[in-house]
Amino acid sequence: MPIEFKDSVWKAIARERKPITRENYLTYAYPDRDFQERSLEPKEASRVDEAMLEVPRTVTSYKDFRLDFFDSPGEDEQSELEDGEVLSKPDQLDMMQYRIPGEAIFINEFQDEVDNWCSWMVEDYYYILPLDEGKFDWALFRISWDDNWGVFEWESIGRLRGWHDAWQAAHHLLRGIFRKRQIDLRKEENRPYRGLLDSLC
Repeated sequence: MPIEFKDSVWKAIARERKPITRENYLTYAYPDRDFQERSLEPKEASRVDEAMLEVPRTVTSYKDFRLDFFDSPGEDEQSELEDGEVLSKPDQLDMMQYRIPGEAIFINEFQDEVDNWCSWMVEDYYYILPLDEGKFDWALFRISWDDNWGVFEWESIGRLRGWHDAWQAAHHLLRGIFRKRQIDLRKEENRPYRGLLDSLC
């Protein structure tokens, strides 16, 4: 599960959804201190070092994973369809979203039209889920529209340990997967992806 801090300074930083860093700790713990003029005293440095022990090292993985609710619909859901009947696009999405655990956080919707040698629609719904498995704190996944086959599909994106805030964790994972997939956010054609990241700040 996401980190529950004991130190009151970390708690204040987390409430404001600021990055959990040593620099921010110093800013919040000693708001009026000019560290160039007056460095930390031994007792203060010891306090900061002890506080940093609460911050686990960030671990990020983009290896494929499956969550329990990714599996095929149960018999009750399948029995609602008659032979040969196909769910409409909105019904597909509703059914998949219904299976997402309540503790998952909807991050954002992403839509774009790709025009290469042919054109297709991109329609994605991003979620981040707190994990209670020890190795990772968060899992980022999406429901993605396959414009070729006309179906929604589950797609795992990444897992993360060491970030307290869900939105910051999602931002970190998304930026990493864009880099991994060589999506250059400086290019105008990738402005929608940049907008998706900006919406998480």
